[in-house]
Amino acid sequence: MLGKRPFPLASLLEEGATLRLRILSIVFLAPLVVALIVLGGTAWLATVLVVGVLAGREFCLLMERAGYRPNLLLNLLCIVLFIGEGFRPAAGALRPLLALGLLSTLGWAMSQKRETAIVDWALTLAGATYIGGLLAHFVLLRERPDGLWWLLLGMVAVWIGDGGAFLVGMTLGRHKLWPRLSPKKTWEGSVGGFVFTILGVAGFVAACRRWVPGVSVAAIGWAQALLLGALLGPLALGGDLAVSMFKRRAQVKDSGLLIPGHGGMLDRIDSLLSTIPLVYYWALFIA
Repeated sequence: MLGKRPFPLASLLEEGATLRLRILSIVFLAPLVVALIVLGGTAWLATVLVVGVLAGREFCLLMERAGYRPNLLLNLLCIVLFIGEGFRPAAGALRPLLALGLLSTLGWAMSQKRETAIVDWALTLAGATYIGGLLAHFVLLRERPDGLWWLLLGMVAVWIGDGGAFLVGMTLGRHKLWPRLSPKKTWEGSVGGFVFTILGVAGFVAACRRWVPGVSVAAIGWAQALLLGALLGPLALGGDLAVSMFKRRAQVKDSGLLIPGHGGMLDRIDSLLSTIPLVYYWALFIA
């Protein structure tokens, strides 16, 4: 029995309840998200804007719990401008407003009397850039030719990897990965997530080759598909751990209570924030 992790009844019941909530949320939300991606255009832009506002609010609340005071209004304004600028980057219409919004955060910081004013300014700007700048790639990618399929590829692969990491970690996890940031993550679960992400990319490419062979996703080779999957797995984990770092600093388990079984919006998109930009640049320069 040495080396075996104990499974007390209370822990098993808690993990089982969490798993059921996660599955129910996925069953309800996944078709809705896919439908909005398929619609694209302003419907997808509006979706990403809502996601950005909710995630930005959660980020600011986390920083407030950690003892800082980022400006929520300016943070959300910059997030909206980042995402809006990503929708039609060639037009450049929102770029001056984005520059003005970023400079406004500095003007706000100079008017503050708190000793943490510089840190509050940095967090306002960093949160907006982190959330808005990365979410902009979600609309940039969808607006590209065959962007629908590339966006679905990235999201489906990360979802499959996330589910695989959860299941492998829950059943086989023994060795803690990084207890300081995420007490429940294990090496076994992380490696399982990497494998499932690779399988997710390969499976999606295979499905495209069978049912929509004319799209660019179907044209990538197996070596390229496996390499993309191998890169997405660690990036997804890194995005997850980044948000875990914010939560540990605020001493909370989840960024919010928005999605049953998953926590807040920031909890739900953490891995996607770090992976969809890679898929965008992969489709732009490599595929």
